[in-house]
Amino acid sequence: SRVTLAPLASAQPGDASSLGVVGRHGAECALWCAGQVAAQLGGARVWWDSRSPVLLGAPGIDIHVTDREQCPACTRASANEKAPPILHIGYARRIADLPSWCARVCAADEQPVSTRWWWTVARPDGQDALPTRLDWDPCDAQGASGGLGVVIGRAESGPVSLDLVADGPHALVAGCTGSGKSEALLGWLASIAHCYSPERVRFILIDYKGGSTFSRLAGLPHTQALLTDLDAGATSRALDGIASLLLRREAALSELALPDLAAWERAHEADPGAVPAPPPRLVVAIDEFRVLADTHPSSMDVLLRLAAQGRSLGLHLIAATQRPSGAVNASMRANMDIRLALRCVSSADSTDILGDARASALPRVPGRAVLAGTGTLQLSYMADVSSVVAGCARRWPPSSSAPLWAPALPEVIGWEDVDRAGAGVGGEDAGRALSASGSHPGTKEGWPGLALGLVEGIEAHTALLWDGGSIQIQASAHEADVAARWVRSLATRIAGHSLLPLHVIGEERISGARSCLSPGDLGAIDLLEGVCEHGPSVLAVTDVGALRACLAQALSIPQAEDLWSSLLARARRAGVVIVAAYCGRFTSSTAAMGAFSMRLVRARDADEALHAGLLPSDLRALGEGQALLARPGEPTALACVPLEPAPIGAPPLGVEHRSRLLTTRGQWRIPSPSEAASLVSNSQAPALIGPEYAPARWEHALPWIIVGTEAHACSVEALHAALGWDPPLIDEIIPESAWTRITRWDGHRLLALNPSENVIRALIRASHKYPLSIATQPWNPSCGLICEGDTLTTIQLTAGSVKT
Repeated sequence: SRVTLAPLASAQPGDASSLGVVGRHGAECALWCAGQVAAQLGGARVWWDSRSPVLLGAPGIDIHVTDREQCPACTRASANEKAPPILHIGYARRIADLPSWCARVCAADEQPVSTRWWWTVARPDGQDALPTRLDWDPCDAQGASGGLGVVIGRAESGPVSLDLVADGPHALVAGCTGSGKSEALLGWLASIAHCYSPERVRFILIDYKGGSTFSRLAGLPHTQALLTDLDAGATSRALDGIASLLLRREAALSELALPDLAAWERAHEADPGAVPAPPPRLVVAIDEFRVLADTHPSSMDVLLRLAAQGRSLGLHLIAATQRPSGAVNASMRANMDIRLALRCVSSADSTDILGDARASALPRVPGRAVLAGTGTLQLSYMADVSSVVAGCARRWPPSSSAPLWAPALPEVIGWEDVDRAGAGVGGEDAGRALSASGSHPGTKEGWPGLALGLVEGIEAHTALLWDGGSIQIQASAHEADVAARWVRSLATRIAGHSLLPLHVIGEERISGARSCLSPGDLGAIDLLEGVCEHGPSVLAVTDVGALRACLAQALSIPQAEDLWSSLLARARRAGVVIVAAYCGRFTSSTAAMGAFSMRLVRARDADEALHAGLLPSDLRALGEGQALLARPGEPTALACVPLEPAPIGAPPLGVEHRSRLLTTRGQWRIPSPSEAASLVSNSQAPALIGPEYAPARWEHALPWIIVGTEAHACSVEALHAALGWDPPLIDEIIPESAWTRITRWDGHRLLALNPSENVIRALIRASHKYPLSIATQPWNPSCGLICEGDTLTTIQLTAGSVKT
């Protein structure tokens, strides 16, 4: 139906230009009438209660829609002498409640249109009364309520206060690029920090835009943690910390017989002497929660679950995003009582936050927003956040605020820190883990564990205890030096406290090690072959890739791989602890046949983590001495291990079992080329036997077979003379050209100096046990092979013997 207007003599309520609508949907019907009037007259500006005016078509007649006796729009516009014609439309559920100035009344019990229709056809009027910029005022920052209320901006009706306790507990904030969302979020949090001490509120700031938004709040004493997408694992730790915190609060409330944190606060305020001070409220603010939800959905799910559980425990969530469309599910919207929308790109984004399209029609004014239940407002702008942060730091020094959970794990520690781990972090006295139990590290039984570093914890960091197994270190090629330092550090720690001999394959020597060889030394082959037969011991390899490349060059690739695989398979049973660094290539634990019970992984990105068999969500920002700790059946954790070698040789903390070093096996070693040359030059023995370069220790004499010439008999005579035996009995001298006669030497010793390839092959075929290194040995007249029984090994004439 059409609406006919009486002549407009004035713009005051009570004239014929006023209409009243009565019914259950009076407001919707009143707005529908305003739309019909605007359609007939070509447009109108409409005021609805205290809201900013909106336009329907062109700005023509003014229409005031209200349920109040005193029209608020007329009060604001009374000073304007050139006001256009005004139509007043009042509404109420009953006729008795209508404003008295309604000249005509109509009843409407049915809803004419959807409530969203109004915000679809209307658009904001650029001539509203809100300022384009509202500077934050520290003197008027605190809200009226006693929770966490602060003034966040101004509407046409006056200042707007928002309280996470009274209005929340959770808030949803949205706004497109350029809307001022990040600045509004910063101002809100900084205003809370300005008004309330760290004993009242703490912040956990999750910034998934690289930390660009919340980095300015990192210096607040209220800030417990600043988490970014650059360190996703820290977010998981923070969520674990929140869960632990809520459990402790729940237990404390149960002991006090109080229902929630608000009751605890009231009880403490009423009787501070009888009721302990309540813990601070925890505000978790997320900038770009959509990115968090997309990249780490499990973390977002955990956070929302904690938010639902923490309503009564003082946990408040502020989730902000640029594009809420599709990211805000029904359960999330149901838990977010505070919904604040700055300008949105599409009506769908606005609808996801507010339930209507108002935010998509906001003008391009930074800080202009729509608060559900309040209307349009201009948010306060804090021009100098850093000065507010500095002021808070002066009022409440960070040292005066007890942390909610353990502080960040140190980036670098020393062995003295590890030894103080028990007293320093509240864990077990792991620094004194070893005792004179007599067990060797090849088995867990009776082995109490040795502290090798610190593992990040929630309530306290704990000692990284070694259970006796081998340790693998994985790092990228450019961090090979860090991995090598860890190998030397851990190997010396284990060898020094367990008093086991240490053998090292690496470029840098270690003081106190029994063997120190480079990967390219032929002695490295002998060390890998013989270390399991002479265990228990500790074997340190600073670069497995370089070692295997040298092995493949010296031997064949299958022989090199078999040698390394055999070592990994036999080490545990032989009591050999391998501490090895794999640089340049990340592999899962199965690639090493499960030989390592502990892995320290320096993965920096998702690709490296996946190749190492870890989840991308396990990644952390790693300090100089930090790595990801991976153990079978345990979650990945952040660990810190000293980089400097530990002293070798001293008994651990007074434990007296140095005699373990004096065993025969403990004396076994493979000398380096320089050490071997020194032994050859200075030894009193005429010849040195085997890769150990040891003097001959035969128990009795045997007849000899010599492969070569009669001149080689003098070497045999010198050996007998050094052992105090009678002159040797030489049964046969086989020329090298007759190498096919070399078959068996039962009951004899055989000597072949400077052997040819044919002689070597013949001796290998007739032997059951021989060193792999003989295939690549550089032979000369002063060295060769010696055989007894089915064992073939090397012999080196000393300097004195050669001169003789």
